[in-house]
Amino acid sequence: MVDNIIVYYIRMKTDLATVAPARRSARREAPEAVPCEESLGHRLRLAYQAWMRHFDAALRPLGLTPVQFIALNVIGRHHQRGEIPSQVQVATATQLDPMMISKILRLLEERGYLKRSPHPDDPRANALHLTHAGDALLRAATPTFHDAHAAFFDCRFDADSQQALAELLDRVLAPAPAANWPNRSARRICS
Repeated sequence: MVDNIIVYYIRMKTDLATVAPARRSARREAPEAVPCEESLGHRLRLAYQAWMRHFDAALRPLGLTPVQFIALNVIGRHHQRGEIPSQVQVATATQLDPMMISKILRLLEERGYLKRSPHPDDPRANALHLTHAGDALLRAATPTFHDAHAAFFDCRFDADSQQALAELLDRVLAPAPAANWPNRSARRICS
């Protein structure tokens, strides 16, 4: 029995002796922590804020905010496909909190751009319909969106770069592979 313990101990020491240097060298080769203001996440937030300021300024003369325009656009697109959108579908499509969407839709309804009624497929849900004023506002705001998008992105990126950026952002938005999380380097975000 003592012999088995000694053999086990020797094997453990041997295994640890071969594994430990590899771990130490991997730690030495790890990249330095990136200062928060230089991190990708921070830069992504700054880019988003710059776009939203630009987009908001373009929509302001129409009396719309970006999220109001996006909600109207989602509703309009559903109707173009012959679908009757619900509040939950708009929240899902915009990836916004259902309570926030509810407040946005209530404001649009109060302004006369939207009408809610019981959904024909689900009596617990609200069906959303653009009024004539809402449809006219969406038709006026859509070219404004396209112009703002072109003014912001076309001067910074050619078509190929825009496509590449879109693909990179899709990767950022996709769920991370389970094997990559959690990992030690992901926890060392800021110095």
